[in-house]
Amino acid sequence: MRSTTRDTRAQEGRPRGRVARHVDPQRKLHVRALLVGVALALVAAAVLTVVIVMQRQPLLVDNFSGSNGLVTNEFAYFNQHSPAAVRSPTWIVTSGSLFVHDNAGWTGVPDRGLPGPRSASTTDSSVFRAVTRRSDFQNVTVSFGLLVQRFVPAPNGQTPGWQGVHVFLRYQSPSLLYVVSVDRYDGVIVIKKKVPGGPVDGGTYYTLATVNGTSVAGKWEQVRVSAVNKGDSVDIMLWLDGRLRLQAIDSGAGDTPPITAPGKVGIRGDYTEFEFNHFTVSKA
Repeated sequence: MRSTTRDTRAQEGRPRGRVARHVDPQRKLHVRALLVGVALALVAAAVLTVVIVMQRQPLLVDNFSGSNGLVTNEFAYFNQHSPAAVRSPTWIVTSGSLFVHDNAGWTGVPDRGLPGPRSASTTDSSVFRAVTRRSDFQNVTVSFGLLVQRFVPAPNGQTPGWQGVHVFLRYQSPSLLYVVSVDRYDGVIVIKKKVPGGPVDGGTYYTLATVNGTSVAGKWEQVRVSAVNKGDSVDIMLWLDGRLRLQAIDSGAGDTPPITAPGKVGIRGDYTEFEFNHFTVSKA
């Protein structure tokens, strides 16, 4: 009896084993499916965030943050194999000279003549033409700060109607593109289309829209232009200092289809000394 009692007490003093609980297999599957769903939702959210960030990233930005000096010039364009030529990974200058000046692009002092490799004594920037190397800009917005420093006299002493600063959009060639006049000496704001065949450097300009404005010189202004395909047409818009100033729709002006293909963008100056900064191309 004593032995039995001790055995019983010993057994009573031991911790009793846990009773196994029955887990419903369907519940396990439900929990697992829920966890998988949450994981997939998190992955999808992360991918969507990356896509949104990428879409908001500019396609091109030039802050002209380098040292003051020549970026490139027409000498480099016409002498592409010259070891003395100064080339830019971003810009091609077909006429004139482009410099960096205090974190801005600058035409230099406009004059006429043939610049050397460094544009040391001549800029030829009285007729300034600069386009991007990239030619994949289609539905985009181009924005930058613009400072017109002064309008310079033309060689014949006359003031041409197009004197000022203009933006290139959908640039296919010097004779096929859109041109937006953003700050002309006469204050006129114009959106034009140039098509091949004609008296102006192998092309003809057709005015799509125009409005009278005021010439701005001596102070910075914010310029924003866009070109967007709308069906079989192209919608072109211009904002100055955040205000929509002009809009045009090209449905085939000049008996030429709208320029719907991607192209270069650029900036042009005629008998105008100016600077531009924070040049940005973004998806429209």
